[in-house]
Parts: sequence; structure tokens; C-alpha cells
Amino acid sequence: MNISLCGPTALRVLRALRQGQLGPLSARRAPLNEPVPPSKRWTRASIKGALGHIACLADLLEGGTIDVAVPGKQSRIRCAGVRSTIFEASIRGKAFLDIGRGVQISSPELLFLEMAQTLDLPSLLLLGIELCGTYSLPPTSEGTVRYGIRPVTSSVRLRSFLQMTSNARGSSAVEEALEHLLDNAWSPMEAILATMTVLPIDRYGLDLGPIVLNRRIEPSEGAPTCKPSRVPDILIAGTNVGMNYDGDGHFGIEDLARSAHEACLHPESAALAGELLDAKRGLRERIVDDKRRDRDLRIMGYEVLPVTAEDLYRPEDFDVLVRQLIHLLERADSRRGRRAKAMVGRKAFVRRQHELLKSLLPGRDAVAARERLALLDAPTGPLADVLSIAADDEWISVPSFAESRSQG
Repeated sequence: MNISLCGPTALRVLRALRQGQLGPLSARRAPLNEPVPPSKRWTRASIKGALGHIACLADLLEGGTIDVAVPGKQSRIRCAGVRSTIFEASIRGKAFLDIGRGVQISSPELLFLEMAQTLDLPSLLLLGIELCGTYSLPPTSEGTVRYGIRPVTSSVRLRSFLQMTSNARGSSAVEEALEHLLDNAWSPMEAILATMTVLPIDRYGLDLGPIVLNRRIEPSEGAPTCKPSRVPDILIAGTNVGMNYDGDGHFGIEDLARSAHEACLHPESAALAGELLDAKRGLRERIVDDKRRDRDLRIMGYEVLPVTAEDLYRPEDFDVLVRQLIHLLERADSRRGRRAKAMVGRKAFVRRQHELLKSLLPGRDAVAARERLALLDAPTGPLADVLSIAADDEWISVPSFAESRSQG
């Protein structure tokens, strides 16, 4: 039995692999296989039999659509609930990952190219940062983020892949995304903040790139610091200005609240009292370390702004953050914030920027924000028209895939 998954279905499985839901990530690169059914022919039941062990696909197997890669028209899987994408014979290398039990998925590089056909630039950029970062979003909306894992690709690999796929659908979008793509992101919120920072003005970003993520900084000779090195989340390349994102769970406040609640319910429990004390100490240690981090960075000559979730979810707070960032860049005698400063007071631009940010943030408002942003742009076209702005491993040898997609 052979079946190869691509597109959004492959992305689900790749995230499940990174999350450890399918065992250790030990997939090997392989060429695209001809689909071979487990029985005489492909049916809905045989699809379930082939993919039933992949838990993140359960809802798709019951009533959704499975995206399958095939090498030609004659190989299409003509079965309800299956959408076949034809990858032409020009694919000459190991463009897929063999994850065992007769199942393949698109490699991260090929997957990035596929998703470029449907995602806008900010969303595609976030996907690329995730694939090149040390975290993984959950396969479905019900899961949680996993941190501290290895990247599955890099900006170098994606650029090399693009050189091999210059004529494929989505390659122009990938090329644009690669201009801003970043390695070594440690969290989704950090990635969103970085995306807003590097996106050009005509995409409603701050246009402050290039930036560097999680660069380890050691003190200059003689500088007294609490730790031998510090790692700011974001540094504006070529300046001493940066940002650190402190998320909701950064200080462990929820752990403290939970421990306090349990201790109040069971005042006689010495174990719960000990856990509460540990949670209080942990919270204090994190606060102290953050204060010392900020102090160390300043002694090293860096101006790094702390950023909270409120700064991103509240439009008025985000505006203050942007103004403060621009102010620091001006004080550092950098011209990087000039275009962003010119847009800060323009209501039409700021409104669109807020909608873009909402569309990228986790939560129920994302879809509605994306729809509002589309409506804002629809009547008048590109931002330049609205605001009258003047611009002051192994690779596939000749990979491409057909534009035609067939519904089985």
C-alpha cells in the first residue's frame, strides 16, 4: 500500500510528527510513490484503513477532504473525499517524506511551495517561520503548541528549493516571503511580532527589517552582568534596538493561582502548601531574572523593549509600542523607522494594520479581522492607491506540479 499526502493534509501530519503524536520524527526523504490501494481499488473504506492510525486526520476521514499527491492523471484516486494533485514527471528527487506504513507527506520545502498557492504573504511568512523555528502549532485547533523542538527546514534550504522550482505555481509568492523569512523563532507570538516588524509598509507592516531572532549576546570586555550572555527575542539588525515578548504563561501566574486555589480547598495539606510556596518562589525568580535581563542588556548597550500580549491584542497599546520603537531607532540615529513614522498618524493605514495584526493572532477574531481587512481593501485596491504612498540533503532537479486539481 502506498499513499502520498500533500497540501493542508500533509501540514497536519507534519505538525503531528513535530508534536510527537506519531512517535519520534524519523521520516526519510523519498521520491513520490505511485498510489497503491491496500485492496483491489481505492474506496472510502480503504482510505480510512490506510490513514486510520493518524489521529489528526480523524475528522477528515469521517467527512472532510484528504489531499493526495499523484504522479499523473492516470494515478488519480477517484474516491469520495479525496482531492488529487498531479505532480508531473519533472519531479526528479526526494521531494516527499516517508513516514512509514506506506504513507508519504510533502517535504517541508515542497509543502511551503504548495501552501504559497493559497496563503497570503503574512500567513505564508508565519508558516515558514514555524517550519524554520523551534516550536510547532497543533495539527488541529484543539491542541497546544509544543516548544523546544528542532526545526524541520531552514531559510537556506527553502531558498535552494526555490531555485529548483522557479517555474512552479506559488514560486513568486515564496520568493517574496523569503525576502523576510527568519530562522530560530521560539514561539508563535514571537513569530507574529517579528512578522509585523518585517512586513513592508504596503503590506501594513512596520518595514523595520532585516531583524535577527534570539541572537545570543555576550557582554563587552569589562561590562558587569548577572549572566554571561543574554538572548533578546528580536533585534533590529544593524542597531542596538530590540524587543522581548513576555507571554501570558511567562511568569507562571496561572500555576500560582491554581496552587493557591488547591491550598485553600485543602488547608490541612502540607504538600499543597509546599506547592504554593514553590509557585510563589518560581514567579518571583522569573520576575527577578527578567529585571536583570533588561538591566544586563542595557549595560551591554542594547535598548530592548518588553512586549506583552496586551500590547498586541489592544490596538491603542500596539500604537504606543510602535511609537516607542520608532523613538528608540531615531535616538540610535537609524533611518529604519522613517516610513513607519510617516504612517503612524494615518487612520486608514493604522486601521488596516490593526486588522492585519488581529487576523494573525490566536483567537476567534482572526477570521473576522481577515474579512474586514479584505473589505477595506476591496473598493480602492492596493495600499499605495489608498494612501498615495511613494516608495522613498537532496533537491528536486526540475520540480513542478500541474495547475490542474481533480476532485475524486
